Amino acid sequence: MKGADGVVFVADSQRERFEAGKESLRDLYINLTENCEDYEKMPLVFQYNKRDVQSALSLEELERAFNPSGLPSCEAVASQGKGVTETLRIVCKLVARSIQR
Repeated sequence: MKGADGVVFVADSQRERFEAGKESLRDLYINLTENCEDYEKMPLVFQYNKRDVQSALSLEELERAFNPSGLPSCEAVASQGKGVTETLRIVCKLVARSIQR
């Protein structure tokens, strides 16, 4: 994480991957606190992938579990390219704003 200008956390929307996603998010926050001086100001975007699968949790459930602070987020179906460019645009805008400060 050292030297990162921004982060995209990709969460798998599948119900059966929910706990693994929460563990990954905990690991991300640990890495940010250990390796980034101003981790609370790090641009962070949440991407909810696999929105097309039958077992996908609702967007409200995902936001409540992963993003209670209401940071920017985006739905995606990466295998079809949906939401990938949009997520990149969001994080790039946040990084640019952060650098300008």
